[in-house]
Amino acid sequence: MKILCIYNHSGPKLHRIMLPAILMPGIEIVVNYKIDEEQLQGVDIVFFNRMVFGGIPTKTITPKEVIQDVLTLRAKYGFKLVADFDDHWRLGPDHLLHEQYRHFKRSEIMEEMIRESDAVTVTHERLAEKVYPLNKNVHILLNAIPQFDQFLTQKIPDDKIRLFWAGGVTHKKDLELLRGPMKLIKRDKVKFILGGYERKNPEWKAMAKIFTCNSSYNTEVIESLPVQEYYHVYSKCDVALIPLV
Repeated sequence: MKILCIYNHSGPKLHRIMLPAILMPGIEIVVNYKIDEEQLQGVDIVFFNRMVFGGIPTKTITPKEVIQDVLTLRAKYGFKLVADFDDHWRLGPDHLLHEQYRHFKRSEIMEEMIRESDAVTVTHERLAEKVYPLNKNVHILLNAIPQFDQFLTQKIPDDKIRLFWAGGVTHKKDLELLRGPMKLIKRDKVKFILGGYERKNPEWKAMAKIFTCNSSYNTEVIESLPVQEYYHVYSKCDVALIPLV
């Protein structure tokens, strides 16, 4: 079997597209950030996360027209489209990317991708229930960390217990849940470790202040690493905090 993996070095695409394909025995893999017709000969599956563009979205064309080029290529080459969704495709108004999604019709395009795909994979049952009315060929592919490559990182010892959070810039609302609890923790025997920080991003500066209680005492803020290396920061994790709105 030959799979074209749509991959742009993002975290979701690493975990949900690349790693499952790489670790599947007997699979020939082709990788690109888009569908390139020159690579489609003999491809059985085009595997993507959320979206794969056929055209450029504007206010004057429908979501179906945006993906029409992809559907035309499928009809020509006979591959199956498999869409993966690790989260809901509609964002709340307080989400950092809400306005971008609205302007470029991304939610509507994703819904069209769900309808037109030959199969859809999701992370859990609740998300499968949301997909089912749009595409009944939906399957649960659980999130997992493989024993492979960077995920074999060994823990670095420390004399203090490290309370740890790492993530991306869209998680400010999640970190807000920790604002009060973090202030209640005495820091003489623990450290606060924050991973994924981007120095030039004002949103990240606000997130770091929330997590560290705006204090440098027994605190370490670790800058963002490339996706193929990011898990090394977990070498400094004793207790992972996972706030989620």
